[in-house]
Amino acid sequence: MKIGFRVPSLRKRIAARTSVNRVIRHNLGLKAPRRFGWLTNPRRAAYNRVYNRTSKGCLVVVAVMLSAAASVLFLACRQPSPAKRPEPETRRIPYEIVNEWPIPNGGYGRVIVVDSAQRTEAGLLALAEQLRRDTNNDRNAFVFIYDQREAACLRDAALGERLNEADMKRHDDHMIGTYFRNANTGFHAVTVAPQGVSGPMRKIPLR
Repeated sequence: MKIGFRVPSLRKRIAARTSVNRVIRHNLGLKAPRRFGWLTNPRRAAYNRVYNRTSKGCLVVVAVMLSAAASVLFLACRQPSPAKRPEPETRRIPYEIVNEWPIPNGGYGRVIVVDSAQRTEAGLLALAEQLRRDTNNDRNAFVFIYDQREAACLRDAALGERLNEADMKRHDDHMIGTYFRNANTGFHAVTVAPQGVSGPMRKIPLR
């Protein structure tokens, strides 16, 4: 007599449902009602009664384990996800637009003035990142950067070479960089000149 879990057998399952005797009894109506096995075959009825009480189908255990696993997954999915930490706000660098003009194929040219505290390479790179965000919707952006308003107002005269030596020096000393982005050619760079355009300059490509 087996005690414990029954070993599943696909062959026996199929054979029990397709045997000739089963088909004949069911089709001819000769199948005895439930619990009448003690009258038709007492020996088999006694064996089945003991067998069903001393052994268990292993599929029941598998079903219980799957149900428990599904419950654990369901509870895990219902747990609230940890709140995302807010991204630190990027410090905005204030600047004044002294002059602005449209570019024919889209975007604007600008002359801006920033605080002299930005007169470092790190400060100008941070300003370039801000200008990238500020001009993100513009096809092109040509920005000339100064740290003095009076010098910024001299730009047009400096381009036309209409300045005396003192004013030209003032213009060159306070023009500290440029930011250019051209969507047509893919050019995107910032030129930093912490000592003015009359001193060392460095062009840094941007992505």
